[in-house]
Amino acid sequence: MTVGLDLLMVEATKVLAKYIVETVWDWGNIPLDEPIKNAISGASDRYVKTYQKRHGQLKVLGMSQSLAIESIYTVTRLKSRSNSLSFASTDGLERRYYLSGDRPVELSSSKQNGMAIANQHSCLMVLGGPGAGKSTFLRKLGLEALKGNQGQLNRHSIPVFLELKHFSATEANLTDLIVEEFRACGFPSPEHIVETTLNQGNLLILLDGLDEVPKHCVNNVLKNLQDLVTRHDGNRFVVSCRTAAYHYRLPQFTDVTLADFDDSQIQHFISKWFSTISPYEFDTAQKLWDLLQTPNNRATKELAHNPLLLTFLCLVYDRTQNLPDNQSSLYRKALNILLEEWSASKRIVREAIYQGLHSELETLLLAEIAYQTFEQNQLFFSEATIREQIQTFLSDTLDAPKSLNTKAILNAIEVQQGILVKRSEAIYSFSHLTLQEFLTAQYICDHHLVDQTITQHLDDQRWNEVFLNLAGLMGGGIEKLLYPMVMEAQSYVDQSPALQSYLLWAEHLASQAGSRYKAVAQRSVALYIGFALAFDTITDRERHLHPPAALVSILHRDLACNPFLVRNLTFMLDSRLAQDLNSTFPLDLTFTRNVQQTLKLNLEFAKKLKQHKILDDSLITRLIAGLKTLEIRFQHFEDNNEDNNNVELGIKKLRSTWINSLQLSPALINLTTSDLNTMTQYFKANQLILQCRKAAVRISQTAWNNLEQKLLTVSRYSGRHIG
Repeated sequence: MTVGLDLLMVEATKVLAKYIVETVWDWGNIPLDEPIKNAISGASDRYVKTYQKRHGQLKVLGMSQSLAIESIYTVTRLKSRSNSLSFASTDGLERRYYLSGDRPVELSSSKQNGMAIANQHSCLMVLGGPGAGKSTFLRKLGLEALKGNQGQLNRHSIPVFLELKHFSATEANLTDLIVEEFRACGFPSPEHIVETTLNQGNLLILLDGLDEVPKHCVNNVLKNLQDLVTRHDGNRFVVSCRTAAYHYRLPQFTDVTLADFDDSQIQHFISKWFSTISPYEFDTAQKLWDLLQTPNNRATKELAHNPLLLTFLCLVYDRTQNLPDNQSSLYRKALNILLEEWSASKRIVREAIYQGLHSELETLLLAEIAYQTFEQNQLFFSEATIREQIQTFLSDTLDAPKSLNTKAILNAIEVQQGILVKRSEAIYSFSHLTLQEFLTAQYICDHHLVDQTITQHLDDQRWNEVFLNLAGLMGGGIEKLLYPMVMEAQSYVDQSPALQSYLLWAEHLASQAGSRYKAVAQRSVALYIGFALAFDTITDRERHLHPPAALVSILHRDLACNPFLVRNLTFMLDSRLAQDLNSTFPLDLTFTRNVQQTLKLNLEFAKKLKQHKILDDSLITRLIAGLKTLEIRFQHFEDNNEDNNNVELGIKKLRSTWINSLQLSPALINLTTSDLNTMTQYFKANQLILQCRKAAVRISQTAWNNLEQKLLTVSRYSGRHIG
């Protein structure tokens, strides 16, 4: 805890003691002597320190030490529970999700600062899923109340934090529990203090976990709460409850829902987390944030929008200073946190959904739901659909009860784990697309559907994360995934004479180099160069044909990245080659308007190709000579490089020098849109194969060397095995 906060808490003790002495005792006309004053002062100090100790610390998921909430708190944002999505259809939700272009499934309405909302309403019902930060928000409200005028709340009040899971006796009374909070700290006449503060409206009553109240006590708690609010409406009440468990009508309360963390909140939390552990950990926080920004960790970052799972990611990174390549192990742990660990860590005893539905069986059920919906391209699905899936699964499960209440089972899964979430009236989704993808991969593994999945979905980018999860789940049997993927990628070659010609040209260009690099890496460099040159030509032609705007957009988005896909292949296949080329491909600058600079960079790149013997030496020697001739020819354009004619002429001559020197035939340059689409799919499939290799637990050196020789070639295979 910081020195500033310590001073605030000392001041909070004085303010609390002064209030009780001057207001409570004066108001009741009760004699006040020095011993009582001292008792009040000591009890006030204990009350503030007890709140800090019990409710001002965070320790979850096996953390070795607790952290002060003040040190890591990230601004909470709330949104109205009622919004336009309440009666949206599955198709409407799907369209809204894909139009948003964002991976998190949450389709939120406008969000506001949580403290601002708390200042606007005297009775607030805070809803959210498991680990969304409900308890932390309530605890933070209490800490702000203790700060008095220095806090963020707009009026002074004494916080009373009660965990409703302890409300286990049917005759228990909320007022009595409040009195016990004061009695435990040694306040004299605690009943009088509570009665007076309630009558004066000076309590902030924080009731955490309405969903955690034992079922036989819920009605009593609700009656107590409504009576207390009615009799003492001058006080402030904030209650938390899991969204799925909130089925009550409490007219005095304004219902709000905790919004998922956005990028700024994720970055802020990470920074606060590591700076709290050590003042020298800023670099660690930045490295984790940068890692989450990479395309390879897009699915992992989605988990970070949930504060609990973000905490888990911080703990993982703190232990290893990295995120695992085998991301399926990470997702399995995250799933287990939601299935079991979170409730266990909070000492919450959940009622069994039905006898025998343990977490392993529930995982199988969720995997079946995930696969069937993902296979149908559904992120959102109706309650009727999911209940039918539950009924079918459990009816076919040995020893399951004959009579099953599927609605109760669905509700229990939603409330207890938050893995399935109601997004609209009778419409559900998985809380995280990442979990749906992981569970889909789990189902494919369990039911031996790898070959079928490759045949049907290798060319569908929506399934990329499923394939990466499969790579991690298959353990030492990764060859059973990678070999069929290579075979399926070969089908693109078989159907495209243009792609066959390109691969043969690249193989010829690389085979004569006598290089120390892997042949497949050399082929990828050749493909990068050839495709970059061909793409620029096609872009010009497509522009003249005036295709629909959507087609132009697709060409630019999907095809423009292909040179970079091939370049990434090079880096992944041969790190030495990446290092020698210094990650620089000057052909990226082909369209720069500075002709002199463009020629210089292209010449440097060509010299690197020759120096490292990456491609055929005689052809590269010819290329260098041609580029030098161009450099001399265009020297007089140095002062006139904004002249459009000069620029166009320079680019045209540069391109033709590359094409002629490397013996790129007109057939390889004049590609059709269909050829380009096939090449796009082929390069992406190869990229995915390499990513799966990286995500695998283990692959033997012999198996990989054998498989690697088949990449980026026109080799043909027979049967289901290659090698």
